[in-house]
Amino acid sequence: MILRVSLIQVLTLLVNTLLPLVVGLVTTRLTNSRYQALLLAALSAVTGFVSEWIHALNANITYNLSTAIFTWITGFVVAVAVHYGLWVPTGTTNAVLRSGFKPKHEAK
Repeated sequence: MILRVSLIQVLTLLVNTLLPLVVGLVTTRLTNSRYQALLLAALSAVTGFVSEWIHALNANITYNLSTAIFTWITGFVVAVAVHYGLWVPTGTTNAVLRSGFKPKHEAK
């Protein structure tokens, strides 16, 4: 058996690994974790559907919706696992949340 991994698959994995940090940059520490999870799921969906679209264009084949959904689900699982397994224990999540989006109003 020969394992063939395309460039788009590697890039999709890399993007899904970095998505939790992107969510941390565009949200605040006060953002409900439910909304952060929904944003992560939405970004994973975009990644999955776009990567399958690029693959279909490059291979000159029809778009496969089931592959896109599978890529979305596995990408979300990878993003959550990397978030709790790598970014949280190393303190990267807190650092990104501190340096990310800041509300424009000030409390008085």
